[in-house]
Amino acid sequence: MAVSLGWQLLCPVATAAQTKTPPVATRPAKPKPAPASNIDQSQDAKNRFRARVVDVLRQTAREAKQWEKKEIAASVESRAADLLWDSDEAAARELLAQAWETVGQFAEPRQEHSRYRNYSRRAEARSKVLLIARRRDSRLAQKWVEELAQEKRAEGDAPGGLFDDRTERSNVLLQMAMSAVKDDPQTAARLAIESLNDGISFGLQNVLIALQAQSFEQAEPVFQAALNRLATAGMRDPNELLILYSYLYSPGRIGAANTSDSQGHINLAVGRDTPTITPAAQYRPALAASFLNLAADLLTNAPLPSATADPQTTARTQISVINLLLGKLQQMSPDKATVLANHVQVLMADAKFSAAPPSPPDGYIEPQQGERPSEYNVRRVDYLEKLAEQETSTLRRDIAFAKAATATEPEDYERGWRLAGRISDKQLSADLTNWLTYRATLRLLEQKEFDKAYALNGKNEDTAQRAVCLVVGAQKLIAAKDKLRAGEWLREASGLLRKATLDENWTKIALGIVAAEGRLDATMALYSLQESVRALNQYPTESVLAERAPAVQRFTGIAPAEINYVTNGFSLDAALASFGAQDFESVYSVLRGIDAPEVRGLAVVALCQQALKTATGPSAPVPKPVAPAQSQQ
Repeated sequence: MAVSLGWQLLCPVATAAQTKTPPVATRPAKPKPAPASNIDQSQDAKNRFRARVVDVLRQTAREAKQWEKKEIAASVESRAADLLWDSDEAAARELLAQAWETVGQFAEPRQEHSRYRNYSRRAEARSKVLLIARRRDSRLAQKWVEELAQEKRAEGDAPGGLFDDRTERSNVLLQMAMSAVKDDPQTAARLAIESLNDGISFGLQNVLIALQAQSFEQAEPVFQAALNRLATAGMRDPNELLILYSYLYSPGRIGAANTSDSQGHINLAVGRDTPTITPAAQYRPALAASFLNLAADLLTNAPLPSATADPQTTARTQISVINLLLGKLQQMSPDKATVLANHVQVLMADAKFSAAPPSPPDGYIEPQQGERPSEYNVRRVDYLEKLAEQETSTLRRDIAFAKAATATEPEDYERGWRLAGRISDKQLSADLTNWLTYRATLRLLEQKEFDKAYALNGKNEDTAQRAVCLVVGAQKLIAAKDKLRAGEWLREASGLLRKATLDENWTKIALGIVAAEGRLDATMALYSLQESVRALNQYPTESVLAERAPAVQRFTGIAPAEINYVTNGFSLDAALASFGAQDFESVYSVLRGIDAPEVRGLAVVALCQQALKTATGPSAPVPKPVAPAQSQQ
């Protein structure tokens, strides 16, 4: 007890000793605030840096006016205007107006007209300028949109493809909506509704799907606006009904009215990159019912074909749309369905369909009941192989085996190899074998099967395809936090680049290496950027604007599905996003070595955008521009 008591008496003393306040001399010193002069110096340095970047930006934008490639010039001018707007609105307005004028000088590249859908590079360029204008000055943007409407009326309606948008204006507005939908869905919805002034366009469904992928409430007002448009302005074309029907019941798959001789012919477009969503009719059955009722009334009251300029086409169009709607309409309103079915019989006299049964597409076989897609594809490849074996011409036989090989699933690459091995042309056989390996490797990387992908990639004799897979794999390894292995894959890709005979594919591969290296080591990324400039100078290509990896397809005459549409990070913007404000002068020095002025300008504007974004601290007023002769470059 005495010992225990002694311990109890001593404990408070020991504790007190341990918690005793230390002498003043041993207390940790409080950090002293930085002198005001240091803060001022730091801010002055930031201001000087911003002024330097803006000076480079202005000089580049001034040079763009002289470039031959107007599409790139407009992009540089509009991006520079956006970056300058907050600090020098007057100069930015002038640049933005210059960009709009430049786009007007851009002529569409000559290409074969498609009877399905025609892509307009001028419309895409205009949409980019208008997006910036809308964000900065909505009145100016609206003025330019109205100019598009006037321009279209002056030119007259050129014959378009089955899935083309109604007008140049609607095309531009819907492209703007798709660009805005991720970051600003409300603006995207307003743009889509504005496009309805020209009717319901094919591109509207893509916007509706993208909006619904965020929330159904974002898409519903746009769809309702389209219904209101039909109810008040009427139906310009029965295809408008098919666009809305496909959104309600089969989003991502959209049909066009059949105008061919065969009543069973189907025109169908399938979206590749569209998000998977629940059909809107399941969310709002009442919305679908409103559509079906309105569609039935519009079709019943549509002018008779005999009253139109082309009775046969009008009748065929109306019949194909009615036949599609009848199934859903029968469930909702049997009386209206009966009226429309009887109307079809009236229209048949003008349609004058051929009595001959439609011929199936080349290589088509009928699906079997309950058959899975993979099982169907195996049977189809069997069928294509038999067709190839029956060919007597060597050339046609080779092409037939190539079609059979490309029809295999990516996972079934070994069968594809065997079919490619039966091709007599050794070059085609080798190119096709490499492409099948390329496709399968990309699929394995998508599934994060890194070991299998690396082993398979080693069997590819096409070094460009192999390098693409190494870069894509490195991107995914970085995302998986395996930076050590990612670095090894990138070093291997860089080694292939140094030994390669350069072409446009290698230019994009070089940029992909820079973009991936920048997530690991800025010094290595700068070194890789020098290599990419070497490639750019030999093969300056506009493909550097695109995010996707190069397709690297060495054969022609066969059109397999694209295999690079799920890739990204191979653009000039992606490469320069690797660098921050601290790298500006070093990177700018490298970029000045690019020979092609348009590519150099794109690169410099992307660098300036990245530098201004990563620079810290409040923005200082940007100095007024100096004369070109005085600019310190």
